Amino acid sequence: MSTPFTVLLDWVEGRLDADRAAEVTRAVQLDPQSQDTVRWIREFLDVAGHDRLSEPPEDLKTSLRSLFSSVHGTDAPAAEGSLALDTRGARVMGMRGPDATAEAVDHLVLDAEGLRITLTLMPGRGDSVDVRGVVETADGHPVTVPTEVVLATTGRAARVTRTSADGSFVLSAVSRDVDALWYLGEERRFRCALSLREP
Repeated sequence: MSTPFTVLLDWVEGRLDADRAAEVTRAVQLDPQSQDTVRWIREFLDVAGHDRLSEPPEDLKTSLRSLFSSVHGTDAPAAEGSLALDTRGARVMGMRGPDATAEAVDHLVLDAEGLRITLTLMPGRGDSVDVRGVVETADGHPVTVPTEVVLATTGRAARVTRTSADGSFVLSAVSRDVDALWYLGEERRFRCALSLREP
């Protein structure tokens, strides 16, 4: 079975921890389809020069918002979640965060509806932030049913992603203007206030 594209992209761009990177290296060595995908990713990144659009064209944003609203039928879920942990305060006070190798990495934990969403925030390009997340049940088991996670700004979906089978998701170059996270599962839907700016 081929390695998922998003995992290969993370591997090529060096975003995997050492153990996961070693697993992917072995998998790529044994899978010609993954090797082709890695070649394509590297060529694309070389041609694109790692440039990311700072903002999609207005017609694309309008089209995506319309599609999102038609699929979900609502701008935001009604149930409210809460911020349970924010390591940024510790770093601001001069303490080293949980990730001792990179002080600029921050962690947020959001709780709602019997779920916990852990976010890892890393500096992105310019004033953006890269967000890695994992959705787990309150007792620590990953939510394995793929689900939409939305980062919203002033009540509108700004970035939308789908969790993978292990409950994880990644969004790169996220605007720090994001002010909420929406979880749109089949059985659970909620929103949490969220600030990606330094406290």
